[in-house]
Order: sequence, then structure tokens, then C-alpha cells
Amino acid sequence: MKRIGRIPYTWPVLALLLLSVVVLSATGLGIVWMRQQIAQSAERTRGMERQRAEVERRLQEVEAEIASCYYPEFLEEQITRMGLQLGPPRDDQIIILAPARPKDEAALAYEEPVGFSLHNLFMGAAESHPR
Repeated sequence: MKRIGRIPYTWPVLALLLLSVVVLSATGLGIVWMRQQIAQSAERTRGMERQRAEVERRLQEVEAEIASCYYPEFLEEQITRMGLQLGPPRDDQIIILAPARPKDEAALAYEEPVGFSLHNLFMGAAESHPR
């Protein structure tokens, strides 16, 4: 005999409905969590952009200060302020290097490169010019 008033598959339908509610709730919570993470990341990014802008502004200030140090007026002021006795070079301080003799290309291919150091250049000049 059949029972009247009983809906077939009641428990499986209720289980699927409950599972759907749980899955949708978890999905909603996940979306809320992701939006919070996005908002936090955006705030950190804005903070880093503000820091970058501040660093760029400070860099421009420092570059302007460095550029002003190269003006001749500034350099002359520093020389007088520090009491330095600077002037144009004397004749015994000037070193003129003779041009090298031209060589043929075959000799240049096997020749070792020549290097100069400022120490050797000035020490050689000091030895050749007695004071």
C-alpha cells in the first residue's frame, strides 16, 4: 500500500538544498574575504605610491642642490670662504704630451695597450721638473 501525502525523495532534496546553501554561503564569505584583501592591497599600494612620490621629490631637491654646486659663482664663494689659495696653473704644473708616432696597422695589431696612471704621470713630471 501506498502512503498518501508523502512526497517522494524528500530527504535527498533536503540534503541537496542544505548543501547548496552551505556552498553558496562559503562562496559569499570567500568573495567578501577577497574584497577585503583587495582593499588592503590597494591601501598598501597607495602608501607606497606616496612614498615613491616623496622620494622622487627629495631626489629632485638633491639633484638641484648638486647642480648648484657646479656653478662658478658658488665655487668661487666656497674658495674664498675656505681661504683656499687657488688660481690658474703655473707653467711648471702643465704637462704637454707629445703625439705618438703613427705606426703601420700590422704593428698595432700585435702591440700591447699602454696605460697611464695619474701617480706615474705626476711623479714623472715631478722628476723631470726640479723645483
